Amino acid sequence: SVPDTDDGTPFSLSGTAVGATFDVSGTIAGESVEYVGIYDPTGNDFDVFDSGFNFLGTLQAGTNPQRITKTQGLFKTIKKMQ
Repeated sequence: SVPDTDDGTPFSLSGTAVGATFDVSGTIAGESVEYVGIYDPTGNDFDVFDSGFNFLGTLQAGTNPQRITKTQGLFKTIKKMQ
């Protein structure tokens, strides 16, 4: 489980990673969410989808959370897109 904030928005996510995919669920700003990520080796990033496989955005691969290609407020951006 990863409890933290993104640009002031509280979130807590937990899940699994298998091969080149991940599936996380939890809460963002008190709302339940579920995201699926698929690694794209061409761009060295993860395409992120909601549980209905609607595209939400891209995360750049790496261990540093500041490498998110969408700037601060990624979770706010994702919630607005849903």
